[in-house]
Amino acid sequence: MMKKFCFFLLFFLLAVLLISCFSLRRKAILHKEIKRYLCYYGKGKLDSLANFDLVIISPENYSPEKISFLSRRGTIVVGYISVGEDETLQLGDRKGPGGYASWYLDYFQGRGTGKKGSDGKPDQNEEWGSYFVNLNNRLWLKHTLKKAFLILDQDKCDGLFLDTVLYPEEYPDKLRKKFRRRIIYLVKKIRRKYPSAYLLINDQGVFLEGLGRYINGVMYEDFTAVFEKHPPEELRWIDQEAKEINKRRNKLKKRIDVFTLDYAKEDDVPLINFCYNRAREFGFIPSVSGKDKKGIWLNVIYE
Repeated sequence: MMKKFCFFLLFFLLAVLLISCFSLRRKAILHKEIKRYLCYYGKGKLDSLANFDLVIISPENYSPEKISFLSRRGTIVVGYISVGEDETLQLGDRKGPGGYASWYLDYFQGRGTGKKGSDGKPDQNEEWGSYFVNLNNRLWLKHTLKKAFLILDQDKCDGLFLDTVLYPEEYPDKLRKKFRRRIIYLVKKIRRKYPSAYLLINDQGVFLEGLGRYINGVMYEDFTAVFEKHPPEELRWIDQEAKEINKRRNKLKKRIDVFTLDYAKEDDVPLINFCYNRAREFGFIPSVSGKDKKGIWLNVIYE
């Protein structure tokens, strides 16, 4: 009996030690300087990923052991999660458009948001093929939080990259405002449960909504180019926005990292260099990606 008790006591103490070490590591990463990062949704290439200070990955493509391998190499591993769009259609409670889950939106006809009016089918993102969801839906919110917790607990990621946090402007203002309130609620909920997780959100506008104290970084996508440089007038407008971002983050009493993500062809070295240099002028952390040989986005690594 005593041996059995000692065994369980030893197992318990070991579990506590592992949890404590994991917690200490998460606290330490919040102070790590990030100079190079990568957004990579492919598989494998662990040795290449380990060369970066931070990587954004699809957690389902890696085992917890491989994610832990990157962490031990000093790389902050951030798991991707889509908040406002569902990558595949789910039946769920079958109470939504087309007999699918009730969390899908139906404000437009056909693919995209060009033609207003319900067509009895879930609204679909024209570019990415994903489906717009209602974050105010209790079932979707529960689904999203559960997935976020699994990425941090089961997959052993150091943090989360919250994507699709904005509705297209074609949606009603009232719906978009409700969505933003839910985003704030979601981020606060995750932060309370995981005070040391690295939270990165794909929206530079969060500084306007008081979210700065709950997050660690923001992404500015398409900062300079989408396979070709933005027109001069657009770059000037983005310059002003970048200055405003720096002004607002400097007022906070904590560090906020600003990441940029641009797109270029692998052989377009002048454009790639321009993207990197322009981002660094504002103190931002740049990355440039593109498409792999199969035409899949974000599955190439520009070292």
